[in-house]
Amino acid sequence: MDRAEHDAARRWGRWCMVLSLALVCAGCGVARTDLMDYRPSPGFDVQPPPPGRSLVIFTRADREASETSAALFEDETLIGILMARTYLAYETTPGKHRFMVVSEAADFMDADLVDGKVYFARVDPREGWWRARFSLRPVTPNDPRWAEVREWNAASTRVTLNNAGRGWAQENAASIAEKHDAYLVKWLGKTERPTLYREDGVAFTNIP
Repeated sequence: MDRAEHDAARRWGRWCMVLSLALVCAGCGVARTDLMDYRPSPGFDVQPPPPGRSLVIFTRADREASETSAALFEDETLIGILMARTYLAYETTPGKHRFMVVSEAADFMDADLVDGKVYFARVDPREGWWRARFSLRPVTPNDPRWAEVREWNAASTRVTLNNAGRGWAQENAASIAEKHDAYLVKWLGKTERPTLYREDGVAFTNIP
């Protein structure tokens, strides 16, 4: 980690401390956040995308780094915050998108989506400087992990962004932009960048 990244991580660490104040401990033994609304029970609770829309399911399936939040964005717009064993169903337009996940650092994933199709991506923790970092990993029908999608869906709880989360994003817009700009340059310099391609989507009826 170079000096600039180290300083950015320190600033982001302070930012994450603010976010951690919004975390509460659920009776199930994993941390939750009051910046998201939770469905009453785990399980796959999603409707097919309407005409002219695509659906991306972001799943944080395991309990690793369970007290560290993973904030998900399209570009710099917050779409949700995932804790352990939660998932987000993000409905959006077909075409090209860029998603970002932020904790101590930021990482990215591109997507080219097709009308009516459903796509899957994992939010996977990795080691950070002071706290966990996260990466976005496409999960496709050709991926060996595709067979695990049903298990992830059954064990995780769907969450949706609430007004408290939107307010938090507005208050921290400058920090979000700083993190986005600092790490996007590094990500674009990589030869391999995670991407959901058009053919990676499936019909709703073909979800495992």
